[in-house]
Amino acid sequence: MNPTNWMEIPGSLKRAGYAVCYGRVSYEPDRPLWSAKATRDGREWSAMATSLGAAFVELDAQIDDAVEDWRSVMAHAAQEANCPAGTM
Repeated sequence: MNPTNWMEIPGSLKRAGYAVCYGRVSYEPDRPLWSAKATRDGREWSAMATSLGAAFVELDAQIDDAVEDWRSVMAHAAQEANCPAGTM
């Protein structure tokens, strides 16, 4: 996912079955820090950044990377098992 508006990320993750939460970790004006988390199927992803938008963009990137890694693992496993693509 590559939304043009970071505010679309939480809703998109919720529609995909993730539980999403976020909060401000530091209230220091000179050093703001935000946290964004998503969980699904017992796994948790989290990101921290100096803005809430940046935290959600990083969180989305982490989840996208995990999805790509999973697809790569499954494709490799299918090749190892000599299964036709899309049947495993």
